[in-house]
Amino acid sequence: MSGGALYIALSGLEAQQTGLDVVAQNVANANTPGYRTESVDLANQQLAGNPVGDGVSVAGVLQAQNTFAQAL
Repeated sequence: MSGGALYIALSGLEAQQTGLDVVAQNVANANTPGYRTESVDLANQQLAGNPVGDGVSVAGVLQAQNTFAQAL
């Protein structure tokens, strides 16, 4: 979807809003036993033949893995 500079800016703002939402969840659940922190995985949106790119999207929300805690 090629929408120009405004679309690129909007996609970045929406992706960062998702990031802020995830950080807010991490802070709210900081003292919750068993809660795994989460992070946002961002992906570049790029159409073939466009060297600049067409914005960013959220590829997913990932949970942190604590192998030390899992081994206990």
